[in-house]
Amino acid sequence: MGLFPTSSPFDADVEKATNENNVTEEWGKIMDICDKVGTSSQNAKDCLRSIVKRLYCQDPHVVMQAITLLDACASNCGKIFHLEIASRDFENDLRKLINHPQPKIVEKIKALLKKWVEGDFKTDPQLNLIPSLYNKLKSEGHDFSSVSDTCKIKY
Repeated sequence: MGLFPTSSPFDADVEKATNENNVTEEWGKIMDICDKVGTSSQNAKDCLRSIVKRLYCQDPHVVMQAITLLDACASNCGKIFHLEIASRDFENDLRKLINHPQPKIVEKIKALLKKWVEGDFKTDPQLNLIPSLYNKLKSEGHDFSSVSDTCKIKY
């Protein structure tokens, strides 16, 4: 993904769901986005591209909302979205985010990564980049112990 200048059909919806002026998560918009992804691999790719743009926003509030949206899509959009998450490009984005200067963002990314590794990504060989990244990060000294096993990402 990286920092793509190209637009996506999901940009406007993702911007609304992660707007810096939101005082709470916009669950109606978040679920609408999940519904729009549907069963289309192109939609999954476009949606993730739009989310990644928001993950690189300078405003930490926007980034936190983008992580919530990312988790909602991972939980509700099935394998087509999981395959996009398990891409080499997105692996690079996760590596950058795990070194974010904001500790709350890093903790939320760690919680999400751990959730994926212990869930749907655990046994599917097509999704092995995520467990592999998790193990690499641990071997590089990233501590996931502060993220409890029962840790749920707070919405």
